[in-house]
Amino acid sequence: MTHALRTALVLVLPAMLAGCGEYKQVVEYQNGSYVGKQDERPWDSERFMHDPEMWRQVMHERNQRQNEYGRTGD
Repeated sequence: MTHALRTALVLVLPAMLAGCGEYKQVVEYQNGSYVGKQDERPWDSERFMHDPEMWRQVMHERNQRQNEYGRTGD
């Protein structure tokens, strides 16, 4: 076996095997209701003190820092 072929097998074989892990992707219901992890609101944390308006203000400021017009000074 040549060195190039061996190297190719070492690189390709793990990539091929990575696709073999199939997991159950079905929503589970018991007695007609969802039993999985409940979603949390982004502002339901100690950082935002459970205040949606504070979260909106932080997101607005973050978006303004990403605005190219504000960053260029025009």
